[in-house]
Amino acid sequence: MKIIYISGAFGTKVDDGDDYHFIERNILRASEYALVAARKGWAPFTPHKNTGGFQHTHDIDPEFWMGVCLTFVRKADAILMIPGWEKSKGAIREKQIAVVHGIPVFTPETLPEESKFPSRLGEGIVVPKAPVGSGSENLLKEGDRQ
Repeated sequence: MKIIYISGAFGTKVDDGDDYHFIERNILRASEYALVAARKGWAPFTPHKNTGGFQHTHDIDPEFWMGVCLTFVRKADAILMIPGWEKSKGAIREKQIAVVHGIPVFTPETLPEESKFPSRLGEGIVVPKAPVGSGSENLLKEGDRQ
């Protein structure tokens, strides 16, 4: 089973809802797309579920959590950019890391069945063009390319 990293906004408001519950809505949105991926046979890794609630800790720098996320991006077989990702600097950075490392980038519309996805790049896979959006701004930091 191949791993797909679910990438989307966490601490950025991307919808018209109230200003108090947007993180919870972002976590729910990521969860819904993790189920989309699971129904296609992927093993979804949803960082929103892994770090939800940690935004309330003030003794750990948010950049630490971004580093945790980027570590998992590098280990994934693919990345799924969910709606609203373009508004999130973290998701943009995750996409850029995926591109730098040759990890295929999908949207919900382009996500294939896991069984039709080759084990390794070079085994007949055509990597789709990454979604276009505000993700063209380079947000990579020193050390991200490792």
